[in-house]
Amino acid sequence: TLLLPFRQVHQMAAGVLAVALSVRGYAGSFAERRGHLRNDSHAIDAINIRTAMWIHDHTPADAVVGVNDAGAIRYFGERHTVDLVGINNQDLVFGRASVRSELERCNWLAIFPTVFPEDGPFIRENFKLEAVIKIPPREYTVCDCPGQSLVAIFSRNP
Repeated sequence: TLLLPFRQVHQMAAGVLAVALSVRGYAGSFAERRGHLRNDSHAIDAINIRTAMWIHDHTPADAVVGVNDAGAIRYFGERHTVDLVGINNQDLVFGRASVRSELERCNWLAIFPTVFPEDGPFIRENFKLEAVIKIPPREYTVCDCPGQSLVAIFSRNP
């Protein structure tokens, strides 16, 4: 016979009941996550991809671009990119290079200026502001980071 023992039937019923009771919560969570994905994708497009396309369209092919967010800017910008925060730069992470030495290698920058407050004087003395790409801070939904809603693009002074 295919009869299940009472214990297995009880466990299956409890499992079905648990799933049924949690569906509403999952539906709400799914809608919230879908909203975050839509908003976060907009923010990444507005800041990172727009910056990358500016770099691609306005810098020479041999440009060395210092960035603090190397993903989309490196990919869509199609330029040699130096990660100034170290996520993709092992020399910086392991102390074999300093932020200043990495800045000195660059002839372009595409950065969130608030990330480099101590290097501001060096940047102002050696680079010229070329463009600003920004969105209202409330639209930058990736994190609660108001300083990441504005990218400044600089070229090295001649």
